[in-house]
Amino acid sequence: MLILCLAACSKHNNPTPPAAPGKATLLFPATDAVCTIGTVKSATVSEIQLQWSGDANTNSYEVHIKNLYTHADSVAQANNSPLNVLLKRSTPYSWYVISKSSKSSSTAQSDTWKFYTSGPGAIVYAPFPAELIAPKFGATVSATSVMLQWKGSDVQADASLMYDVYFGTDKTPTQIIMANTSATSSFSVTVTAGQTYYWKVVTKDSFKNSSESGVYQFSVK
Repeated sequence: MLILCLAACSKHNNPTPPAAPGKATLLFPATDAVCTIGTVKSATVSEIQLQWSGDANTNSYEVHIKNLYTHADSVAQANNSPLNVLLKRSTPYSWYVISKSSKSSSTAQSDTWKFYTSGPGAIVYAPFPAELIAPKFGATVSATSVMLQWKGSDVQADASLMYDVYFGTDKTPTQIIMANTSATSSFSVTVTAGQTYYWKVVTKDSFKNSSESGVYQFSVK
């Protein structure tokens, strides 16, 4: 009797955990899509339908959308796909989806895609603002030199993207430490302990369009 009781208690105390939600697959707008057409609501705003696919273990989604010009983030809740959102016309955006389940504390994040909304009279589009990769925003490092890393892209597959890198201790960096570089997406800078540094990247294309990343900062201990 004692053995049966222990076995029953053991089984009761180790229930099968609920299945975690799976990573959503983004469908539309396609990554790096240009001139994404929606329903025009005004001279400056269109309604765009975001589409993705999930799995059976997900019952809600958190949709993150970022205006790549202003760097403003917005979050929308959805029970399923698609989701209609109001966005500015002739503007680049990035988006990703977080899958959730009411039965699990785990979540799963999709890939991040970028696209341009269509606008009146747009023939060529500025490159996407550079994505600053490292150091992470607000990071603290211990080093005498730091590698600044970023990633650029362009909806027109322009092979002649160039970058200006601004870097310094001013919160709004104005000093260009590397200009018109096209051969690299990283650059090593010398830093001093006890300082906080700020940096940004301006991306330019052969049509004389440009876009500016946000300003990132990191500290040196």
